Amino acid sequence: MIRQNKLNILGFFLLTLVIGILSVISGSFFVENISIFLLILSFVMNLLFLVYYVIQFKGKNKNLNPYSDVAIITIISTFLYFYSYPIDFSLKILNDISTNVYYKTLATTIVANISLLIGIFIGIHISPLNINTLKKEKHNNSGKVALFFVFLGICLMIYDLYRLGGLSVLGIKNRLHFFEIQRNTGDTMMSLPWHDIITAGLLVYAMSIRNRVEAVRLLIGLIVLSLFFFFCLGSRTYILFVCFPILGVLIDKDFIKINKKTGILLGIAILLLVSPFFTIYRDSLISDQPINFKNKQEWAFSSGETGTAFKITSDIINSEYYPDADPSYLTSILYALPSVIFEFITGSNKPLNIADWYTVKYYPYMYKSGGGFGFSPIAQAWMNGGLKVVIGVFLIFGIFIACLNNTKKYKYLLLALVIWFQRGSFQSVFTEFIYILSIMLIIFFVSKILNPSKRG
Repeated sequence: MIRQNKLNILGFFLLTLVIGILSVISGSFFVENISIFLLILSFVMNLLFLVYYVIQFKGKNKNLNPYSDVAIITIISTFLYFYSYPIDFSLKILNDISTNVYYKTLATTIVANISLLIGIFIGIHISPLNINTLKKEKHNNSGKVALFFVFLGICLMIYDLYRLGGLSVLGIKNRLHFFEIQRNTGDTMMSLPWHDIITAGLLVYAMSIRNRVEAVRLLIGLIVLSLFFFFCLGSRTYILFVCFPILGVLIDKDFIKINKKTGILLGIAILLLVSPFFTIYRDSLISDQPINFKNKQEWAFSSGETGTAFKITSDIINSEYYPDADPSYLTSILYALPSVIFEFITGSNKPLNIADWYTVKYYPYMYKSGGGFGFSPIAQAWMNGGLKVVIGVFLIFGIFIACLNNTKKYKYLLLALVIWFQRGSFQSVFTEFIYILSIMLIIFFVSKILNPSKRG
């Protein structure tokens, strides 16, 4: 064990040394465009760390599934969200940030990336690499309870849509109207976590299925639900939250076989979901215009889902103060509580979600119409204390996902959250994590109560 740990540490330092050598060799070539050099260096750094991570599993004779491994999903999604805008900027496709601010933001982003990788490295040595698959797990009798919760979530969704306007808020064209009503009634109507209930119910049900017929039925249900979320609510976030964790479960249970072809197709599907194609296609349906009505800049990859966080970070880093903002992580944790309990504990009303605060400050017209831009984990960390907090947050985040990645059941709910973490506020990500986790625990608890002689 000691020898293995020494080899692990040696491997990591060799990886760092290789990066340094590549920096020296290629430095003169990219001297006129330091941005491209930094991006290539960042790509090599993440790629080499992925190789190192995979080797750790292969050395333990473990079957590694990249679509259900939280660490791999985190590293890949981090690269997409951290560097898609810098790539477009370096290629001169986009140039709506000043050069000085761009390089300051890029440098901070690279520091966050390095901190994340170090955190994962520490995490996999604190919690030794171990894949606990669901492949051989016996049926845990939680399927019926999980389906009841799915039914409950769907009923709450129908009621929520009804009280917010019924048919007037359904359809892609009414997407912003739906979000506007949600925002405007937030102080007078209790928010219903129907989406979290559906997600948790379907995730637990996926863990309980025993045969391919049940898996096919579940996949058909996912397709129907995804089509509803897209054509009736215009949301990619709901699709991501519901589908991605369940696909990870079905792959680990061998109900979906991942070979080279299916792996590539699934990767392309995920990229399309976060690409500008999704956004432009949705906008074309809203405006009744052909899909080619957008200009070249709007077709840039970072104009889809992945570039907003970098621009938000640049705005925050370039500001000296943040009036009326409450970016603290304590507030973010308490934000998961109902408003009445929050007010009782703190003695004040809930502040604006930091993502809503950003939209109000920088794009008030968008906020009034129900729109928003999400937020950035780097920006929120910066607002809490600058670069040192950025380093600390991503170090802790890396350790956290590396440790939770070893759990048999609860790692799956992170598969979508680690992607959303890249472009959401900590308030939203933490609240979703707590809600979904709590509902899953309730389902398991109820299942045990109803089946006291069974072990799940």
